[in-house]
Amino acid sequence: WLGINDMWDTAHRVSAIVPGLDNYMHPVTDDPLLIAREEQAREARSFDLREEEIRRREAALDERDRALREREARVETARADIQAREKAYQEKSQADDNYKRNLTRQAQLFTAMRPAEAVKRLENLDDQTVIEILREIDRLAMREGRNSVVSYYLSLMNDQRASGIQRKMLRQEKGFHEGT
Repeated sequence: WLGINDMWDTAHRVSAIVPGLDNYMHPVTDDPLLIAREEQAREARSFDLREEEIRRREAALDERDRALREREARVETARADIQAREKAYQEKSQADDNYKRNLTRQAQLFTAMRPAEAVKRLENLDDQTVIEILREIDRLAMREGRNSVVSYYLSLMNDQRASGIQRKMLRQEKGFHEGT
């Protein structure tokens, strides 16, 4: 070696004699993989950060998905409720239309009967039904431009029943006019 002593070899011999010097006598060697290890550690930290960001986004998406499912369930419940109400309304409307048609038919039948026979049948019905039929008879007569037979029917009825029906008709009429 060209007459140059190996400095590390001499230093090691001295460090064996002097206590505590050994801590300072480690040769510095360049680790050829040091840069690669540092790069790998930096990439690992970067991956960890990306993984944490992905977990946060995933949690946010899960929360959004849960909220959307809840909202969708509320919408479906509301839709079912609306459909049920619509169906009930249509059924009631159909029932009302049927009732009105039947009421008109009954009024026409009572008008076509002999008055004594019509009154006899009316007396067998409840007051509300009699009132509805008599009102329909009035409407039909007005629509057709003829006189109504309602007052004649009432004159043929039992006095107490006729006055009770007239009283109820008056109360209903009064309530009807107050409501409009």
